[in-house]
Amino acid sequence: MMDNRREIEQIAYEIYLKSGCVPGRELDNWLEAERIVCTRLAADQPSVAKKAKARTAVRRKAVVRESKTDSRDKTADKITTKAKSSKSDSARKEASF
Repeated sequence: MMDNRREIEQIAYEIYLKSGCVPGRELDNWLEAERIVCTRLAADQPSVAKKAKARTAVRRKAVVRESKTDSRDKTADKITTKAKSSKSDSARKEASF
């Protein structure tokens, strides 16, 4: 943060010089310098939107994997349930004879 402060000071001073050394514009010069530094820092880093999009894609893949696993488990459960019920049906038929 300290390096950023020095950079902002330097840019604010350059703005002051370029604008003709107008007194009373210190705050405006400082805020403009902050905007310049923040814009540069944001450009140097991957955008927040790209990071969020990547996280969303990872989450979607995880959800898809979970839902596929769940549907496989449900299918397996249905098959097992059908097999059990057909066995019990067979046992009932044999018992009734």
